[in-house]
Amino acid sequence: MKQTTSGTTLRVGSIALIPFPFSDLSRSKLRPVLILTPPDQQGDFVALAITSQGYHPGAVLLEAAGLQSGSLPSQSWIRTDKVFTLNRSLVTAEPAVVSPKHLQLALSGVCLHIGCAG
Repeated sequence: MKQTTSGTTLRVGSIALIPFPFSDLSRSKLRPVLILTPPDQQGDFVALAITSQGYHPGAVLLEAAGLQSGSLPSQSWIRTDKVFTLNRSLVTAEPAVVSPKHLQLALSGVCLHIGCAG
């Protein structure tokens, strides 16, 4: 586990809040992501987008029961088709941690999209 400049500790399975810019780059909005890897030496980690919109194929439903700790403001879905590499300097908070079951569901969903072997 590595601490960010905001004082949060990045753990696999944590939900982190990241500022995502609007398409016109005029502003940004804090959005949740699911951390899939610990940060590397440069602070980069792999994450999945989390949304409150459930119409995305392959998205994993994330309700309060799917959280090991913390909370999200509403029922959400983990987008297994939207993978990001981000830097820990972007993390503003870690409001929740998903259950091991939901982390595994998310990882399995990523593998369906990219064709993991093994």
